[in-house]
Amino acid sequence: MTCDIVLTGIGLLSPLGGKESFFRAMGEGAESPCRTAGNASLPPGGLTELLGIKSPKLQVARYLDPLAKNAIVAVEEAMGDAGIAPQAVAQDPYGFGILLAATRGPGATRDKAYEQLRARQGKLLSSTLFSNFGYNVPAATAAMAHGIKGPNLTVAGRSNLSLILLRRARQLLATERCHTVFTGFSESLANGEAARPVPQWSCIFCLERAERARQRGARAGVALTEIELESPGLVQPRSCALAFRLPRPIPQPLPLAALAGAETLDLDLGDPLDIGPEYLPLLQAGRIKATERLRGEETGYVVLPVSSRHGLCLLGVARA
Repeated sequence: MTCDIVLTGIGLLSPLGGKESFFRAMGEGAESPCRTAGNASLPPGGLTELLGIKSPKLQVARYLDPLAKNAIVAVEEAMGDAGIAPQAVAQDPYGFGILLAATRGPGATRDKAYEQLRARQGKLLSSTLFSNFGYNVPAATAAMAHGIKGPNLTVAGRSNLSLILLRRARQLLATERCHTVFTGFSESLANGEAARPVPQWSCIFCLERAERARQRGARAGVALTEIELESPGLVQPRSCALAFRLPRPIPQPLPLAALAGAETLDLDLGDPLDIGPEYLPLLQAGRIKATERLRGEETGYVVLPVSSRHGLCLLGVARA
């Protein structure tokens, strides 16, 4: 399945703030002064308390793992950014799905459960903690909070996590399991990685089938597609900090000669926030949309190289 999907909305929260400040920091280089903003210790309530978020959607349960809280708020913001009202979900709950990536799952709740088991010598465990550290709990809780009854899945991966999300979202959309998928990341780093500039964050994208977006009169979005290469295992990116411009439509699979002669773009694809390479491709696509980097691109694709276990892949971002 090689169909394009359209990114129409983004919801993001982090210690740096919302999507504007987050994507701005992503493009400010390795010495970005915003790097220190995320080092402040989070309050007991986590990121939502730090940012003063009081969404009524957070009342879905008495206790929520921070990953679930962040995912609920990020989905709500992505819906608003895409122009999807809660009433639209209520009228067609099976037409919407949630696809979440959380590499460690609800780690904060899991740690609390381990501490309780040790304190009680393994004889007793709170049912509240037990029911909130399952791996799919953040996606399932976000679905319940927003009345979404389509697929809700949590996936794992490392080097090619962004591609796994995009492929699974495209599969759900192309097979008409749903017409809109809220997909993205909800992460809380712990133990030795808590000193990272952004120790806790969530970013959710609203992805739709193009005809659905046009039908409901969605605001301008961007088209995303994964571009296959003739011999991906034999090709290495010229530089991990380079993006390319390719004309539209792109042949599938893409001849290697077309890649070798492609025009390079001045687009910083570094990782100043130390987010991790598994997240960057989709985050960079979101940054392109949020910062309107495609304003002058009428017909072509901005192409981002993505390393995977099978070699080089390409993620194409174009005006929808």
